[in-house]
Amino acid sequence: MSGVSSIVVSLSNSSLKPRIGFFRARSRGGRYVLESRFSSVLVPFPYKPHLAGSDAILRGDYCGESIDRPEPQEPMLTGVQAEYNLSFTAASLRPELARIVAECYLKTGSWDLTKDHVLITNSLQCRSTSSAIRLERELRRRLEKLTENEMAILAGENADDRAAMAWLATLKHTQLAFDFATEVLREKLAMRDPVLRPSDYEAFVDSKSLIHSSLNQLKPSSRSKIRQVLLLMLSEAGMLGVGTALGMIQRPVLSSAVLRAITADRPRWLTGFLFPDAEIEGQ
Repeated sequence: MSGVSSIVVSLSNSSLKPRIGFFRARSRGGRYVLESRFSSVLVPFPYKPHLAGSDAILRGDYCGESIDRPEPQEPMLTGVQAEYNLSFTAASLRPELARIVAECYLKTGSWDLTKDHVLITNSLQCRSTSSAIRLERELRRRLEKLTENEMAILAGENADDRAAMAWLATLKHTQLAFDFATEVLREKLAMRDPVLRPSDYEAFVDSKSLIHSSLNQLKPSSRSKIRQVLLLMLSEAGMLGVGTALGMIQRPVLSSAVLRAITADRPRWLTGFLFPDAEIEGQ
């Protein structure tokens, strides 16, 4: 590679901590210098950039953390002691946007290419680069947990099915959402108490704070944001309707296609859709 080219750069060296932005690359004696109007980043020889579009987006971790950070683990279906991943506040379910990401992945078969395309074309219609990066990253990390069949349903025409798959992806990626749905909403329905009250949520957070120290470190504004986004997700998933207090808990109606996909994947995920054990065992 010589001269200047517009690229998307892929880096995997955790010692490199690039800045967010659009860059061009110049080769200098076996090294690549990524340049923008405001800064440049020197890329050692083994980490060669690859061509992928008209603009250059420096891929990696845009929050200053390690580029090769491990992906969050899939939530367990029973109690888990790992710290909660609270990044889900970057996006509610947004099934219509999740569909765009799913469609792109099904065409390319590559999450790297999907990420590049979504960011370069601004497929999520964000007003800023930083917003696009946060939204794409959160949606992609959720959808990476879905099976191929589940992804195909998400990319389909049925809006209710898309919402169900977007919620399933959230359950798999976000332990807090899974725990709240199964331990609070499902239990309240089992006790024939469908009203979700502020005290229910606060009691849940207080109990989880004993296990997950990250909840104790939240500022009031962050704690409020988590509640706001979680409740919005439940509404988008058809699990929280309009009513007194925070809303009325209701079990979503799942199509036969969605039920087959979840059952083929792992039937116990249906607990996150408020199914009682007796029905799950019958699937």
